[in-house]
Amino acid sequence: MKTDKIKLGLPSGRTLGDPTIFYLGRGGVTINRPNKRKYVGEIYTGRPTTRPALPRQVYYASPAEITRLVGLGKLHLGVTGLDTVLEQFEPVRTDYGSMFDEVVVKGEYKYGRAGKGEQRIVLFAKRNSTEASRGNKLQPKDVVATEYPELTRRLFADWQVKAAIVSSRGSVEAHLHLGLANYGVTLMERGGTLLANDFVDVLSMARTYPVIVINRAAYEADETKSLSCVANIIDAALRDGLEKKDQLYVPLPDHAVFSRP
Repeated sequence: MKTDKIKLGLPSGRTLGDPTIFYLGRGGVTINRPNKRKYVGEIYTGRPTTRPALPRQVYYASPAEITRLVGLGKLHLGVTGLDTVLEQFEPVRTDYGSMFDEVVVKGEYKYGRAGKGEQRIVLFAKRNSTEASRGNKLQPKDVVATEYPELTRRLFADWQVKAAIVSSRGSVEAHLHLGLANYGVTLMERGGTLLANDFVDVLSMARTYPVIVINRAAYEADETKSLSCVANIIDAALRDGLEKKDQLYVPLPDHAVFSRP
């Protein structure tokens, strides 16, 4: 496979996209995105020319969409969150650990919107509630609103939990406030959102962090190893960027206001 034919996806948005671009840049791979409205950018590496080249273009999408497109083979590889992989693909247990039929997962990068460190998918409840005191001892009458319905179903089945599951896209906390559910499952980085809404996490369900995902069929069929080389360059850039301490990633505050150009 020729390098210029490889389609690389990077996350858009502030949560995972901005820190990914920041750490790639510090590691020697600069992404030129003229403005936030464009979904195609240009990629440049300051590494020696003896290294394998990178694709000229990069495609932006949400982490969940990157995972889906890589699984379908529309993108060859991308940087995304492990949580989206766990939600979309069921792991297959082997003698060497867990793997996925659709994608190859590479790397484990400890960063997020709030800075360095991993994130967790947690089960939470209202502070000082009966559910909070019961902890993870769910009952069949309990209703769990979750941003990760497939992952939650698999884990509950493994744990023999029979609570009802309600899918929610970005409004889990509202389900609990409105009485539509008494537990929630969400992504937690430092717990500020849960604390601000008077919730408490009662169980850590899974760890998550940025990873590189590669379409397995393309990876195994690539005789020139170009796809593997591109993944290795992105991996090295992220690791180098995370190791440097001369400049830290500073996320914009939630209330930041941008003027229209």
